[in-house]
Amino acid sequence: NWNQEDSIANNNKPDGYVTSSSGLLDNIIRYQGSKSLKISVTNNRGYSYQDIPVEYNKKYRVSGYVKTDCNDNNCYGTILSECENINHQPIWDYSNCKLNINPINIRRLYNDNNWTNIEFDVENNRQDAKFLRVLCYNTPGPNPVGSGIVWCDAINVIEIPRGTGSPLFLKNVVQ
Repeated sequence: NWNQEDSIANNNKPDGYVTSSSGLLDNIIRYQGSKSLKISVTNNRGYSYQDIPVEYNKKYRVSGYVKTDCNDNNCYGTILSECENINHQPIWDYSNCKLNINPINIRRLYNDNNWTNIEFDVENNRQDAKFLRVLCYNTPGPNPVGSGIVWCDAINVIEIPRGTGSPLFLKNVVQ
């Protein structure tokens, strides 16, 4: 754990994640397991993320399920990734670090959507990139902001082997 991750038991926030005030655990609406993450915003944005250790020159597959109940055209749900250094600070821009999701690959779920799988691959092309930040997001980016609810569940990161064989599971989201 690093100092920003939640480690308080029974506070309705996912342990091991950094979560905005609008994000809470939901034990009613879920894709699998006993809980999902619910991010409810009104003219704002919300998120929850975890920084996962990565190795140089390795490829990773990020996947998870997102459900949306948006109240306007600016609200959308998605799963994103960012490239972070040893101090958990961003290394911005896809062209600088391919752990950042390529903007053309961001799947945005507008309006109302049932559970939808979002999956993409990233690669660590920088020796100073030490963490892959995986974010569940309600209305990311600059203005305008939206209003609505986004749920995320069953988020996984796996290493994609360079040769043949099965992927190595790195970290599973605790439900």
